[in-house]
Amino acid sequence: DMAGVDIDAVTQQAEFVSEDTSNPSVDSFSVVMTTDFEAVTITFDETVDVSTLDVTKIGLQSTSNGTEDTNVVLYLSVASSVSTDSTNVVVELEKVEVDELKRLGICVSNATCFITVLANVIQDMNSNPCEPLVTSNSLLADFVRPDTTPPVLEDVLLFDFDLQIVSLSFSEP
Repeated sequence: DMAGVDIDAVTQQAEFVSEDTSNPSVDSFSVVMTTDFEAVTITFDETVDVSTLDVTKIGLQSTSNGTEDTNVVLYLSVASSVSTDSTNVVVELEKVEVDELKRLGICVSNATCFITVLANVIQDMNSNPCEPLVTSNSLLADFVRPDTTPPVLEDVLLFDFDLQIVSLSFSEP
């Protein structure tokens, strides 16, 4: 207390405990596409169990409405999480996914970056599954840091003077 008197330790059993039955949901997300650290950070409305994360159920798309003819969705395939149990989950993207996102024009700006999550993408600490975000009701990124690194010429694959063909290989699409 204010006079410096220590409090006595008291143990008391709770009269009622309410079990967590609410499903977690995605509150927001951001994307960083800078060289050497391409990642998606997803913020949930409650702590989630990262060991239950299934990255193949995370989709990034170019428009908010998945039914539009111009919409393209890319579901992650080889990304992995570097997070511990938290409300924020960081998913590191692999080069193959980053290159495909760029090729498809997904998450190249804030206006082209929406997330969808399928059922059971992750569970909370009481094994409640995450609420899905379907492609027709996707969520716009809060922040996108686009790739600003120019491609680098890696190799000349073919040079045929007679056919007038040059084939070049670059570090990214």
